[in-house]
Amino acid sequence: MGSWKEVWRQVVRIGAALGAFVLLGTLGYYLLGHSLGRPASLLDCLYMTIITLSTVGYAETIPVAKTEAGRLFTILLILSEESVLRAAGIERAKGLLAALGNDHDNLFLVLTARSINPNLRIIARGNHPSVVDKMLKAGADEVVLPEMTGGLRMVSLMVRPTAVSFLDQMLRQREVTLRVEEVVIEPSSPLVGKRLSELKLPQQWNILVLAYRQEDGTLVYNPPADLELRQGMALIVMGGVHKLEQFRQLAQNKT
Repeated sequence: MGSWKEVWRQVVRIGAALGAFVLLGTLGYYLLGHSLGRPASLLDCLYMTIITLSTVGYAETIPVAKTEAGRLFTILLILSEESVLRAAGIERAKGLLAALGNDHDNLFLVLTARSINPNLRIIARGNHPSVVDKMLKAGADEVVLPEMTGGLRMVSLMVRPTAVSFLDQMLRQREVTLRVEEVVIEPSSPLVGKRLSELKLPQQWNILVLAYRQEDGTLVYNPPADLELRQGMALIVMGGVHKLEQFRQLAQNKT
């Protein structure tokens, strides 16, 4: 219950921050419109605030770009997005999914979030392959291209339908309890220093070790039985949900 209350507090803080920025932006553009001799309705001012905060940049209903005060106010409103991220707890967060509507917005979000929290794991969405390098340079750890992913899946369904069906059933159907998970060996784990064969995972746990991640990030598939487990090593394992959770607890020394 405590975790849900914390999530609810976060939602309330984010909503309050966004509401405050939208209100101030609307009032600000309303006053700017009158000062420019181009009075606008509150709805138009709300529209200007939304397209500014979302960095969409559709046609302006108030000619703010023609005056220094208008440009300055718009810049301050855009910079306020950092305050929204801070209100959401970005400084304490472990991960961020940047999945806004276009590459420009996601790039700005990644850059802002990385500048606030250097240790954040950021997964960003991209619409075009040309944006991948830019996203990575801006601070994203991984970039997902939905259209490319969808194309690869279509090809896989064509050439290896049984394998794709197996993975779909394993990952999506609740009645199927088989899963592929990542288990990290913590420094305090009793598994550190042991050989893979000593664990007897297939015999006693009904768990298969498919691969492990080396220090340089590369994956080694079908690891040998004499592999020595080290702290920080990530094992890619497949097995039943409950057995995998028990193994994870052991790897994290939480038993």
